[in-house]
Amino acid sequence: MPSLTKTFVVALSFAIVATSGSVRLEPRAGCAKNYKKCEPKGADSTEPPALGSDLSSLYGDLVNSVNGANKLRRDFIQARDELTSALEPRASANLCCKFTLDHVRSIHPPTDPINQPQDNYTTNYFLPGGSTGQIVSGTYSSATGQANLIDGDYTLTGGTKGNLYGSEDSPDKPDTAALPIPTQYTSAGSGTAIAATALGQVATVTTTIPGTTVEPTVFPEETISPSVSGDSTVSPGTTKPASTSPGTTVAPKTSTFTTTGAGAAPTGSDSGAASKSNMSGAAGIGLFLLSHVSIMASTQEQLPGSLSGDLRNPGTISNGTTNIKPNVSKNSKTPKQKIAPPIPTIAVFYAFLLVNTLAAAFVPIQDCDEVFNYWEPTHYLNRGSGLQTWEYSPEYTIRSWLYIVIHAIVGKIGSLFSSRTTVEFYFIRLALGAICAACETRLFSVICKTFNTRVGIIFGIVMATSPGMFHASVAYLPSSFSMYMTMLGMAAFMDWRGGMKTGMGIMWFGIGAILGWPFSGALIIPLLAEDFALSLMTGDISEIVYRYLDGVIRALLVLALQVAVDAFFYHEVTVVPWNIVSYNVFSGSSRGPDIFGIESWHFYLRNLSLNFNIWFILALFVVPILGLQFLLHGPSTTKQSPIRSLVFVAPFYLWLAIFSAQGHKEERFMYPVYPFLALSAALALHTTLTNIGISDPARLMGKIPAKLKLYLVSLFVLLALDISVARTIGIVTAYRAPLQIYAPLHEDRFVRTEANVCLGKDWYRFPSSYFLPKGMRAKFIKSAFDGLLPGQFTEAKTGFGFFPGTWLIPAGMNDQNLEDPGKHVDVDHCSFLVDSYFPSVISSPLEPNYAADTDTWEEMQCSAFLDTSQTNFVGRILWIPDLEVIPARYRRRWGRHCLLRRRSSRTSLAASCESCTQFLVEHSRAILYGLLLISVSIWLFTTIISRSKKPVSRRAHSPDPEKPTSRPRSTFKAPEREPGKWTAVDFKRPAPSPYPEWDVHETKPLPYRPFKHGPYHITMGLRTMQWDEWIELDNHYLRFHGDKKRRIEERAEKCCKTAPEAYDGAVELLEELCSYLPQRYPSLFQSTPTGIHNLLTQETFDITARPLAEDPMQMAARLIQDDLAIMFEKPDGQYYLLAGAILLAGFWRLSDKFGMPLSEIHTSGDVPGFKSKLEKGMMNFFRRIQPGQPVLRNNYFIQVDDDLAWSHSIGSEDAVEGEEGIMQAEGWGSAEKNKAIEHHYFRSERQSLRRLPRSGGVVFTIRTYFEPITKVVEEVGVPGRLASAVRSWGDDVARYKGRERYGEVLLEYLDAKHREQIEKGLAKEGEEDGRYPF
Repeated sequence: MPSLTKTFVVALSFAIVATSGSVRLEPRAGCAKNYKKCEPKGADSTEPPALGSDLSSLYGDLVNSVNGANKLRRDFIQARDELTSALEPRASANLCCKFTLDHVRSIHPPTDPINQPQDNYTTNYFLPGGSTGQIVSGTYSSATGQANLIDGDYTLTGGTKGNLYGSEDSPDKPDTAALPIPTQYTSAGSGTAIAATALGQVATVTTTIPGTTVEPTVFPEETISPSVSGDSTVSPGTTKPASTSPGTTVAPKTSTFTTTGAGAAPTGSDSGAASKSNMSGAAGIGLFLLSHVSIMASTQEQLPGSLSGDLRNPGTISNGTTNIKPNVSKNSKTPKQKIAPPIPTIAVFYAFLLVNTLAAAFVPIQDCDEVFNYWEPTHYLNRGSGLQTWEYSPEYTIRSWLYIVIHAIVGKIGSLFSSRTTVEFYFIRLALGAICAACETRLFSVICKTFNTRVGIIFGIVMATSPGMFHASVAYLPSSFSMYMTMLGMAAFMDWRGGMKTGMGIMWFGIGAILGWPFSGALIIPLLAEDFALSLMTGDISEIVYRYLDGVIRALLVLALQVAVDAFFYHEVTVVPWNIVSYNVFSGSSRGPDIFGIESWHFYLRNLSLNFNIWFILALFVVPILGLQFLLHGPSTTKQSPIRSLVFVAPFYLWLAIFSAQGHKEERFMYPVYPFLALSAALALHTTLTNIGISDPARLMGKIPAKLKLYLVSLFVLLALDISVARTIGIVTAYRAPLQIYAPLHEDRFVRTEANVCLGKDWYRFPSSYFLPKGMRAKFIKSAFDGLLPGQFTEAKTGFGFFPGTWLIPAGMNDQNLEDPGKHVDVDHCSFLVDSYFPSVISSPLEPNYAADTDTWEEMQCSAFLDTSQTNFVGRILWIPDLEVIPARYRRRWGRHCLLRRRSSRTSLAASCESCTQFLVEHSRAILYGLLLISVSIWLFTTIISRSKKPVSRRAHSPDPEKPTSRPRSTFKAPEREPGKWTAVDFKRPAPSPYPEWDVHETKPLPYRPFKHGPYHITMGLRTMQWDEWIELDNHYLRFHGDKKRRIEERAEKCCKTAPEAYDGAVELLEELCSYLPQRYPSLFQSTPTGIHNLLTQETFDITARPLAEDPMQMAARLIQDDLAIMFEKPDGQYYLLAGAILLAGFWRLSDKFGMPLSEIHTSGDVPGFKSKLEKGMMNFFRRIQPGQPVLRNNYFIQVDDDLAWSHSIGSEDAVEGEEGIMQAEGWGSAEKNKAIEHHYFRSERQSLRRLPRSGGVVFTIRTYFEPITKVVEEVGVPGRLASAVRSWGDDVARYKGRERYGEVLLEYLDAKHREQIEKGLAKEGEEDGRYPF
């Protein structure tokens, strides 16, 4: 090699490994004959790293560079280098190689060294600057010391010892049992720049460092003035004569490296270090890439320095990997390098874990979606109760139960430590924080190895201190889960050590999109684009297809698991990710995300500025910063090329652009991109610091004093940290009240209480049912909010299988955010109430200041809550201490967030009596005079009237034989007619008056309580009905309407049916309803020329068309909340059920009773006392009832599940009669015995009966009222009266109503509530309260 003069002879065996392990050398004009430029892109140093942690990946890179299994990796690295060179014409190769990578193909053990010259390489390697070593033994020798790359032990030339990997369990430490260590082969052959004769024999490589000459330096004469202090001279003045520093000459230095033959360690290395690897396996090949590099001092250009080199040791230059000192000292022989101290991975993990633990303990829940869509379903799975949103309705299925199940399992583990529900809540949060910390640590480690240690440190600072991450790290949201998976996916795509991990990256991003948020999959697009571009360069499409399929198949396996789990819970096969995309993208203007509110395009710019402050600004400008660096200073400041850096910042820009263009915006939508934002900020700051740290006096930055630069940079970083911490503390102190006020409910006096905790205007601040004791339930009272609130998961168990609340369709749900009045309860049924008070907010009828009503409510616990309307902008976004020195306008203003408890009526009565007594005392004289005047006036009036009357003689009338003694026929008595024949009568129903102040959203159901103190009497219980009372509608209308619509769609023929001979009667009923409803409820219904129009649902019904669009009974059922049935008389005198719409009966089915006579209907249902006490009177009543004499009756049942339409506790609705005893007395035998009281419901029916004048059919309307027992017993007198009634049932009635299955629990609860009311003076023993049936 004649060109070795004035050059380094280097061998770079890991040149084809990922750019994290490559070296940048200064440009060379060209290569000698038979040599080609072969520098791998990303090389960033004229010297290999010094002994230390920077060499932690060297051994793996060496092994991978020579192993046949990594052919694919070498091909892709080659393609990447070619692609980058094509895109960056400024970049020039600096290494000259005997042959190029395209010579490397399949590697196999050589059999004929002479005929296979390109496969015959030694596993010895040579690096720049004379560093040498051997792959098989792991030995390594350089000018700075010696090491063994397998065990990591090294010794510097000064005697300092250390370990490359930091610790025994470091993940960087090579596992020689798993690595494909090549077999040493040194037989003679050719193929590299080393002479063929040197292979297999002793090879000597000579490296010459040219000599340098330092010219003499002349120091001129210098005069030092005398030093004077006060009146005395401290030191006399002196004159320092001129002097000359002699020049020096350093002779050229030549170092020689000699191999000792097959299997031997290179000379100068630690030959005693034994290899720990298993040497068996296929023969390996050592690849030499010999290069020639010019290092002439006159043409060498300094690399941009970094802050770490320049400020801590002025005069040094750092390229981001090693610190290099310029050759300015006369004694300098070789560039001096600093050894960067290793950062233990476990320490980084602990740091992230500490921050995330603080977040889990203190951060408030910012999004009600997190509570109602994730915490509540988890509470239902683990605790049996919870609030249900429309997204979990089997009608919509846009939330996955697999995501919930994973967290529920974690929560179940946490519940083993304590039965208190909040322990489970915080345990899940801590688990989320730990998972996030692990993902952050993994990505931090890869960034340090792939980009630069300093980039990794800045990334860690951004992630650990930003307020945005403080919330996102422990948020129970799919977007947070997607963020976790994004970090793992980034690490997979970024880390090319050991081969490209495309399949693993696709898998992680796929899991984040499937189990988390489908839209997060867009973040992978730039990363796949890079992978695809490299594949096009190689022309080997099959490999990229294989890697893509590998990742896609892994993700599809997760999707299959999700579909299976969701099918188990929803009882139907559904693909939740597609449902989410379909609803949010393709659902139209009346649905989709925009109906929940829209924000301006700059919402995310403002939001990210608050949550990432300066870091967001840096991330936003990372592309311009990287572009300026490349244009002004050339190559990248990290181990990666500018092109690859852009690949990893592109997802941030892509995500920000996509979601800024959407109308509906929420902070959580940004969570998946937070890691890309942090990396972008880290790259921007690292590049900026590198240029600031330049010490070259020829450049502007080099002229600024190092300490000044250090102060400015420190001030910048500290400012960012201070703003982040101030905002985090500000949010925690301002909005944490909802996590604090529920603590009193867990005291022993309340922990077993069955009660409603009501939420009004603060419904969206509810932190989840985990903050309520077992017996308490969250309920909503009406507020100004007019959207859709969550309902309750059904708590039924027996007869439903596992978790019936996940597959039973809830009532009143819709995907248009339309209010369902059925979700509200009356405030009178609230034992506790959560309310906020802000001095600046004026109360309204819908949102009164409950806390001010001290006669009704008492405070249990209140916490300060920030009044944002009165607080200055700075106080809203940052923490400002409440100190007197702070100007008043900058201080934070506070309201109160309170848990209120209803005061007992005894207390209120006492207060009222006290007021009355005070009034009587103050006005006693006036009251006495008034009573005396009234008494005198009454006496005078009665006296005058009695004296003015004249006596009238009266005698009995004698009967007149000429006149008939018959009286006019009673209107109750039917005219004489043959059975089964009806003659239409001329009767017109009186028009009802409009319901006063009726409102479909406000008018509450009437509280029918049709029971009395015992004994229990079996009667028909009829009473006269006024025409205004025929059809009752209330604010449950939408719920009933939705339930009926669903039932008609699912079971139309089973629930609605009309016999041909009854068709005219069914049409007559439909006509009656179309006439009655607009008269009684004009705000809901409007008459039309062809029928009726529903103003609320916008349904129009044409009752004139023939045939009708649907069964007339079915059409009639859609109009009202009642079920309907019509009985018609046949020639045998029996009344038969020939038309019906029975949709919400609960305990019986139309298909079982249709066509039966009245008697059989009751006997088949084993109605108690029917034959002995009811049948004769009932038959007579049906024959005699007239169109003008409608009647009412009420009944009641106890139901042990919460399904209005069908009580699944007695069996399946579709069971064949007799299989499970449906409608049989023993049907109650399938119900779970003594279920908890919260599963008990009071079911009351109000039935009206009237005869239709044209067809003669007898119409039943059956309106059901359905309420939890725990709500009903809050009414005064009800517990004692209901308990007495239940106890008074005879055996036949008790059997019919199933008392044996629930009596013990129900009566114990009723008795306890009755005692409470007696103790409070609200009720008396045996006293009848109210007017039956209310």
